[in-house]
Amino acid sequence: MRVLGHVCVDGPAGRAAEDLLGGPQAQLVFAALALGRRHPVPREELAALLWPEQAPKSWEGALRGVLSRVRGFLGHAGYDASAVLRHRAGCYVLSLPEGTEVDVEAAEGALIEAEALAVHGAFAQARTRAHDAHEILALPFLPGLDGDWVNERRTRWRSARLRALAVSVTTELHLGRADAAVTRAAQLVDLDPFRESSHRLLMTAHAAGGDRAAALRAYERCRRLLNSELGVGPSPETESAFLRLLGDASPQPLPVPAPAARFASPAPAHTPPPTPRRRAPRTPARPTPRPARSARSWAAPPSCASWRRRPAPRAARAWCWSAATPASASRTC
Repeated sequence: MRVLGHVCVDGPAGRAAEDLLGGPQAQLVFAALALGRRHPVPREELAALLWPEQAPKSWEGALRGVLSRVRGFLGHAGYDASAVLRHRAGCYVLSLPEGTEVDVEAAEGALIEAEALAVHGAFAQARTRAHDAHEILALPFLPGLDGDWVNERRTRWRSARLRALAVSVTTELHLGRADAAVTRAAQLVDLDPFRESSHRLLMTAHAAGGDRAAALRAYERCRRLLNSELGVGPSPETESAFLRLLGDASPQPLPVPAPAARFASPAPAHTPPPTPRRRAPRTPARPTPRPARSARSWAAPPSCASWRRRPAPRAARAWCWSAATPASASRTC
């Protein structure tokens, strides 16, 4: 599957071109499903891609129409559209056959492999893999479309393209191909003119080819650009390279780029609901025994003139009183 350049898919029945998608909206949805195929994509997320400002009132029906064109696009390539693009629980999942790869993912893998090969001194193989990665990453991503999601991926793949060019310049220099290194370094400067490391690579490439004057001119362009646009001077590393050129010293060996960290897979935009915490069963609290009331805590009724305490049976563990009245009547409390 290709999402850079002309969107297309190669299936059992051949290639399905982007014209079958019928417009940029279907291309955007297909790219989002292809790049996010490792997790379900909610329909609300697809709607936000299509209508970033405000979705129409009938956005659900409009989204189904766009997905219908995507299914027809996959069916033209020979896939069972109902089995490949499934809808479940408000999400869409693109289930591709085993071994299917997307072009930009292949380019990122080639770049990582090229950097690892350069570290181990396999410059010929590293040059080939870096060239393969750059050829894919140089293609545009969904031209004519805009939005946060599209721009984030353009920025990511532009940075990967710069890395691929840097590996290409390094390997060409180690292989003694100064002219090819100059060409690649010039592309690197054009893509990111404020990146001093790109200017240093161009200076080194000119010096390696024996063109010391071109190397000095490359430094002067870098100095003027930084001064006029940013109001700063070159870094100490760039100044050191310039002084080596002035001293007519042989250029130092170019450092081999270290392998960068692997590209992180984009996380789904939706947040899964939190897992409910299971409460531990509550142990019923034991009833607190009420303390026995002592005889002194009882107050005599105001109608009784005098009270006489007498012991109660031991089994009751309580106190009783009998009131001494003129009629010699007893009262049990």
